[in-house]
Amino acid sequence: MRLFLVMLLSILFTPSFSQPATNVWYYIKAKHSGKCLNVQNASSKSGVLIIQWNCTNDENNIWRLEDAGQGSYYIISKKSTKCINVKNDSQLRGASIIQWEVTEDDNSKWLLRAVRGGYYQIISLSSGKCLNVNKHQL
Repeated sequence: MRLFLVMLLSILFTPSFSQPATNVWYYIKAKHSGKCLNVQNASSKSGVLIIQWNCTNDENNIWRLEDAGQGSYYIISKKSTKCINVKNDSQLRGASIIQWEVTEDDNSKWLLRAVRGGYYQIISLSSGKCLNVNKHQL
């Protein structure tokens, strides 16, 4: 079963979920563009950029949430089994988001904050900054 999540980078869960279900496959979609969170070039290598791209049935567009403790989640790629990660644990705005091996480091963990309309912001546990689309990728 695949569900659609929408990012603002916020995500929309189907109405039956007050909190996201873990170990369920999702598409994570940008609210403003309708494009999906995507592993660039469908790569399975660590360090590859996470981008937005047209939604397809390809596994590099499909994600699951895994409990990471502290109310946070790992966001895991179906294709690579790696998680999204803030590159080099950057605390700067506009930092690159990559896929990396799942670690206990906070730059691999994400909080989901409910906002109006049934959406959720995706926030780095490490920096407290929201996952966002680079203005050049619109």
